[in-house]
Amino acid sequence: MRRSLYIKFVFVQALFFFVLAGCKDLYQPSVASTNAVNLVVEGFINSGPDSTVIRLTHSFKLEAASKISYELHAQVYVEDLAGDQYLLPELGQGQYGVPQLGLDPAKTYRLHIKTATGSDYASDYVPLKASPPIDSINWTVSGSGLQIYANTHDPQQSTHYYRWEYDEAWEFHAKYFAGLKYVNHQVLDMLDDTIYTCYQFGNSTNILLSSSARLANDVIYQAPMVFIPQMDWRLDDEYSILVKEYALTQDAYNYWSALEKNTEQLGTIFGPLPSDVRGNIHNLKDSSEEVIGYIGCGSIATKRIFITILDLTPYGWSQSTFGSECFSRAIPKDSADIYFGQGNYWPLTYTVPPSFGYIMAPSFCANCTLTGTNKRPSYWP
Repeated sequence: MRRSLYIKFVFVQALFFFVLAGCKDLYQPSVASTNAVNLVVEGFINSGPDSTVIRLTHSFKLEAASKISYELHAQVYVEDLAGDQYLLPELGQGQYGVPQLGLDPAKTYRLHIKTATGSDYASDYVPLKASPPIDSINWTVSGSGLQIYANTHDPQQSTHYYRWEYDEAWEFHAKYFAGLKYVNHQVLDMLDDTIYTCYQFGNSTNILLSSSARLANDVIYQAPMVFIPQMDWRLDDEYSILVKEYALTQDAYNYWSALEKNTEQLGTIFGPLPSDVRGNIHNLKDSSEEVIGYIGCGSIATKRIFITILDLTPYGWSQSTFGSECFSRAIPKDSADIYFGQGNYWPLTYTVPPSFGYIMAPSFCANCTLTGTNKRPSYWP
């Protein structure tokens, strides 16, 4: 009897879930629509030897085409409480900046923006926060990949809040070395190596924060920067990362922390609820207008390291399959225009005997500039 009741219970339960699954309708939540286009302000007032660059764009609605709209022909400058101004000339594509600002660390500063249409924006005055030096950038290797960390500390015990960014670059090679080139219907010797070694670049896209506010000492140890999985082509030859450290005020840290939760941690059942993220930039003529962004001020600490494939060999690193689809083959001389004229294939070398023709490969297998740039970075060893 109990077995019969149990079977009936399981059957009813299965039927309930079947009906429930079969009655799913598309849920389209009602979202308040607005035609407001908000000014987006990105950048940092750099009091150190590096450039200060501010980028001005506009937000757009979710249903709109994601085409960047730049704020052009604005007057942008940094100013202190005494009214001293430092103009940031227009650089193009919504960017305004100067190579270096000589700022007084005892003063507070703000960003002031006057648009071509007459709108007037300014950030709050913020103190100049000097970032302590980065102690080290280190990395560890696991079966799944390589994790890069940053370490720092403030002996003055006065920073506590940190934000990080990074720029990365890596060297790579074409699958095949090309000793020939095709120019004006002729196959010629490649007199210099310009298409075998190239470089590619990337930068951080996530918000990277650290805080020592709840620690006894102002020390940040093993702050995660970037994870590179096994078989990633960035580590096939030589890789470099430049880590940038920003010292934050508590208000700035709270802003970036809320922004991180809204953009990177939402979407799970236990994730944080979305919150209204308010920056420190305001329309001076219309306090109701929302402006997106937060402007900080201070010096930036940086540190660069290099990682080569030789460094990773002892860890059993797995290289990528970059170029695995490449092939080479021989063609007769009278077929050169057919294969090389459209640029789809590249002559590598002469056949044996040379009188027959050429060994060729798809161009992307021989010309690395189709994937990156052959201009060697000035910092590359």
